[in-house]
Amino acid sequence: MVTHVPKLCKKIKWNFELSKSPEIAVCNYALLKEISNVIPGVLEPQMGLIVSFFESSFNASLGSSTNLRFEMLEFMMALFQPFSATTLLPYLDKIIQFLLDAANDKFSNNAKGMP
Repeated sequence: MVTHVPKLCKKIKWNFELSKSPEIAVCNYALLKEISNVIPGVLEPQMGLIVSFFESSFNASLGSSTNLRFEMLEFMMALFQPFSATTLLPYLDKIIQFLLDAANDKFSNNAKGMP
């Protein structure tokens, strides 16, 4: 299984680029979350690619799919738990910015009852 992870991540990247469907993105994140839960840390060498998944998904989901947001956040929790701070440090600026943008967009503010 571990030897197939880089190929799988490349196929998932292709899925993200080809399909703009939130449903497919939800499935991709669910698959990645399960891989991360079953084999903690296996996605560490793919971190740069995974951050690009977050970037495309956050941009696509702003103001839209709640399911996609939840699946992304659940995957982030599963992904980040086994990593040390040094592994995440090169990506923290982007990840934090994605999370702040998601928390401050129109969809999130409407869900909180804000104008």
